[in-house]
Amino acid sequence: MKSSAYATKPTRVTRWLRVFIPWQVIRFIVLNWKIIQITRRNEHLS
Repeated sequence: MKSSAYATKPTRVTRWLRVFIPWQVIRFIVLNWKIIQITRRNEHLS
């Protein structure tokens, strides 16, 4: 098997964060905030 095709196995913490709802909500808010900032910046330049 080529090393470029190798996928690492997620750690126990990674798997836990993927199903931990409060963490998902925080990440959702942060991501949306970044999208809003980029959109506002783009509208300002237009």
